[in-house]
Amino acid sequence: MKTDQEKEKRNWSEYCEKTLSKLSPIVEKLGYTLGADQPHLLGERFLIRPIAGGRKLVLVGHRISDGAKVVIKASDEKYGIAELARERLCRNTLEKMRFAYQVFHSPKELAFVRRGGFTIVVTEFIEQDSSFISRPVEKEFALVLAAFKAQ
Repeated sequence: MKTDQEKEKRNWSEYCEKTLSKLSPIVEKLGYTLGADQPHLLGERFLIRPIAGGRKLVLVGHRISDGAKVVIKASDEKYGIAELARERLCRNTLEKMRFAYQVFHSPKELAFVRRGGFTIVVTEFIEQDSSFISRPVEKEFALVLAAFKAQ
């Protein structure tokens, strides 16, 4: 008998495969292509759903017109769609914070659409030389302090 974790991983893989086949033509009509490598679908991503409540795909792609790298987030589930809407609200709120001393580092939204039962968000890709937690503690502290000052 398979463990719950193995079942959830299998369900996640099936969901990704099914969803990508539906999503890919929609994304192409919007002017974007999906990359061959999708690192955010691998690993333990399938474990997030029970915590967040809804599934969403976080994908890497390119704008067809100029090849610019983008991030595409999409969901066709109630709670995944709600999460995308909350992310958008937070992004828009941060942009309107006139009192901030520094600009918050947030990717520019390129598209927010509802098509074929999906909510799809496309944002610019911001290259990082390393993840936040892989930086030295002093660098992490400086980044957190800069964000705190901006508030």
